[in-house]
Amino acid sequence: MGQADVVFLMDLSGSIMDESNVNLALNFTHDVVAGLDINNDNYRVGVLTYATSVHDEIFFNEYKSNQQGLLDALRFYLTPDGTTNTQAALAAMRTDIFGAGP
Repeated sequence: MGQADVVFLMDLSGSIMDESNVNLALNFTHDVVAGLDINNDNYRVGVLTYATSVHDEIFFNEYKSNQQGLLDALRFYLTPDGTTNTQAALAAMRTDIFGAGP
């Protein structure tokens, strides 16, 4: 299988997130990451969360070859608050995650 960078850009604004949506987002993210071959460096995963402000939660090399550590870490980033700022989130993804280098 080839190599790929996967970024989860997660909207945690109050208008989107309630308990059922938090669980949907967690389950989806967990299922996708569990299916990736992270332990053999075929995939790198990044996570940004956003509402009013953007937070770089996980960078590509932070859980390199540590799939279980990444799965455990994903559970800590879903706290809804604020308004939706998609423009800032997309800009941060471009500069902070993809512009961060190898």
